[in-house]
Amino acid sequence: MRFLNVNRRPSLLAQITLLITVVILVSTVLVCILFSAMIDEVVEKYVGKQAMTVAKLASEDKMIVKAFKNKNPSEHIQPVAEKIRKTTGADYVTIANDKGIRYSHPNSSYIGKHTKTSNEASLKEHQSIIYKGKGISGFAIKAKTPIWDSRGNVIGVSSVGFLVSNIEKQINDYRIKIIKLSCIPFLIGAFGAFFIARRVKRLIFGLEPEEISFLFKEKEATLESIRDATVTVNVEKYVTSMNRRARELFGHLQIGGEIKNARLGQLIDQAIEKQWVYSNQSLVLDGQQYILDLSPIVRKKKCRVSSLL
Repeated sequence: MRFLNVNRRPSLLAQITLLITVVILVSTVLVCILFSAMIDEVVEKYVGKQAMTVAKLASEDKMIVKAFKNKNPSEHIQPVAEKIRKTTGADYVTIANDKGIRYSHPNSSYIGKHTKTSNEASLKEHQSIIYKGKGISGFAIKAKTPIWDSRGNVIGVSSVGFLVSNIEKQINDYRIKIIKLSCIPFLIGAFGAFFIARRVKRLIFGLEPEEISFLFKEKEATLESIRDATVTVNVEKYVTSMNRRARELFGHLQIGGEIKNARLGQLIDQAIEKQWVYSNQSLVLDGQQYILDLSPIVRKKKCRVSSLL
């Protein structure tokens, strides 16, 4: 029988299920974000290193270095640079002279024109650099390295790029795979949360917390109103509850106190071990004679004794 109207708020089952599901969802989302960020960083570093490898490969190509001495360098450099680009999968491989004039580009219309980005780090400081920037083909992860002739002079710059738009497609594929995989633990967690919540609900007999509180107070009030002394003792013979009449009769005995009377201890042991019920047992306590009713409270083979005097 239900005594309280608890329809104004979600049930305990719903609250537990929702809480566990939200925790799992938040954890899954955070893990997805973390892995996504890690993938972005790893892919960008990998692509940057790959771009530098291709740039150095082009800068050390003998045909390209030799072609700088020709009257029309691009005629010889463009085919070699395009072959390297297609073989390595780069989006562009650009070879420029020491003044920044292109000798090769995937779009042949840009050959003979000045590069859009600065080449000073490679041409003047002789550095090989990796960076992310915007060029005529769009945002890309780029690598630039100087081109040296046989005498050790910098004669040009090799520039290789991988477009960010193409890299993002690859990263998005990884993200989709992560999201799909993360759905598995989320679904398992959601179903697990439901079954755990349902078990908790079953253990408390389908009652809501407000109902349990009400029933506890009701039972406590009922126990206090009994005119006979009622005492509950656990298997270690320690008092776990007493009503008002028991407190009046046995002022020396408190909740948590130990039952030390040998006869009463013997009866408790027998009730626990054999699960016997005793009625109208004569018992002398502190020089006073009492009539004892004693019965075991059993729950899954665990026993607690209740006595009525």
